[in-house]
Amino acid sequence: MFGQLASWGFVVFASSYRASFNDELHDEFGGSDVDDILNLMEIANDIPFADTSRWAMEGWSRGGMMTYLALRKRHDVKVAIISGGITDVAECCLNVPRIREALQQLVEIEGIGVYEKRSAIHFADELPKDCKYLIIHGTKDETVSPLQAIKIAEKLLEQKLHFRLVLLEEADHFLKGKKKIVDELRREWLLKNTRGQVTESRSHRVTGEASHEVTESQILMVFPRGFFFTYSSEQSLNESIDHVPDVG
Repeated sequence: MFGQLASWGFVVFASSYRASFNDELHDEFGGSDVDDILNLMEIANDIPFADTSRWAMEGWSRGGMMTYLALRKRHDVKVAIISGGITDVAECCLNVPRIREALQQLVEIEGIGVYEKRSAIHFADELPKDCKYLIIHGTKDETVSPLQAIKIAEKLLEQKLHFRLVLLEEADHFLKGKKKIVDELRREWLLKNTRGQVTESRSHRVTGEASHEVTESQILMVFPRGFFFTYSSEQSLNESIDHVPDVG
């Protein structure tokens, strides 16, 4: 997936949540681990061909929840894509034992407010007003109910935010069998809402055997799970949606 995004002209970043590979750390599931995403974005300032005036974010499943939480703090993001995203953590606890266990431990530390703090349906009024949101969800998703996508859509309507809601019939949590249409939706949304915003002052010249003007790629932040990556456009375009990590 990351290579696919790079082939569309984006510089790609992906975070690894601090508890992912350290059993001694407790997974805060949308607590201080959101800072791991925000801190990662600062790396872009050291990449000369990265246009930091054009940020986009994409999150799947838990990554969708993390996207909303990050957007709450970063209002300079132009585009967001959320697929199968958690917007009501309390409801999700009914279907996913791992999430229920994690949140029960957090309740003991932070109190009952942990559910609302991590649920976008309760802070939609704090999301960036200028961001363009694409929400994709499968109607047969038994992990994160499609009703969660509908709930956040209602909240975005109330806030008069720019968004598109796409419910894919018969699609599960991983949107299996829908790769082509999902890729088309994502690509169209990203390019339509990021092209034409080039910051001229950030153009640079590549010197060498053949010098030429280069305009920066957009920057895309992806964080469903995983290490930090920057990919070249040579990465395979055929990576399957089936490899997108599950909730938690």
